[in-house]
Amino acid sequence: LPPQVLYVERILDYNFTRKLLLVEALTHPTYQQNLGTVSYERLEFLGDSILDIICTDYLYRAEGKNYSPGHMHMRKSAMVNAHMLAFLCLRASTDISAQIPRPD
Repeated sequence: LPPQVLYVERILDYNFTRKLLLVEALTHPTYQQNLGTVSYERLEFLGDSILDIICTDYLYRAEGKNYSPGHMHMRKSAMVNAHMLAFLCLRASTDISAQIPRPD
């Protein structure tokens, strides 16, 4: 296994049981031949599909809302937009770092 696996596990404070899956998740398509593994693209496809299902279910079951199919499609597209997801990740990171006490 590449040494980066241990580094990522240390950063995340999590030990992966399927370490090859982590290697796949971190492997760029242009580098996959060197490692003899597949790239992250298959996992990306799976993740995108799961995110679509979660967002669709959320919109379909939205309490007090009766969105039309077109409106649900528009909202789901906005929810899974890469820029929106990046914003949410940055906002979550800011919220977390704001809660960490500063050293004196």
